Amino acid sequence: MKEIVKFILYSLEFVILSMLAFSQTDSLKGGEFSVMAMDNGVKIIYNSTGTSFQFDVHCDNFKPIEAENMLFMVDDMLFQITPVPLQAIFGREAKGINDSLALIYHFAYEARNIRNSISGNYKINNEMITTDSTGLINFWSFKMPHSEMNKDDSLTKDIAMQMYATTRIGDKVLMFSSALIEENSPEQVKHLFLDSFASLQYSNKKYDLDKIKKKLLEKAKQKKESKIEEN
Repeated sequence: MKEIVKFILYSLEFVILSMLAFSQTDSLKGGEFSVMAMDNGVKIIYNSTGTSFQFDVHCDNFKPIEAENMLFMVDDMLFQITPVPLQAIFGREAKGINDSLALIYHFAYEARNIRNSISGNYKINNEMITTDSTGLINFWSFKMPHSEMNKDDSLTKDIAMQMYATTRIGDKVLMFSSALIEENSPEQVKHLFLDSFASLQYSNKKYDLDKIKKKLLEKAKQKKESKIEEN
């Protein structure tokens, strides 16, 4: 398991560097995230200046890998959460910029980082979809190139694919990313992304963590009492 985590972290180094590039405006240093347990997974809340957000991750197992970079293992799938301020992409406030343009510009930025970080011959596939629950989502992915240069590298040789999904939330682009190994399938990862996006909420105000925690505890109590009555 440690080796799997090592090569996944290695392969996603450019994603982490991309996130850190925005630290002067609003990176994780400018925001705080919390993970709260639910009976069917966890709720993730991110409070920051500008747009804050929360969403649910439905899973059996949820483990932090690099919590400071919002990097987790969800049911044996790597899951990284990256809030990207639009001001860092456009160099100015994103007023008047529609969702489609925001996601396209962000994709161009990340694709350039990928090309600069991973050598070899590969195609980055891109697909924009619209869902009733989330709105516009941009998916992109590529199969990891295993060239002569890196075929013997134990840290990268077992990674099959990199997958990403983004959506616009106020003054930010929210990006999900994952590195797939043999045990993962693209369908599994895409389901994780879509299911998490489906519960996404965002606000220009910070969330009251105590209030959210209280609601989750009340819900868990009601569910427990309901099960007792059924039995």
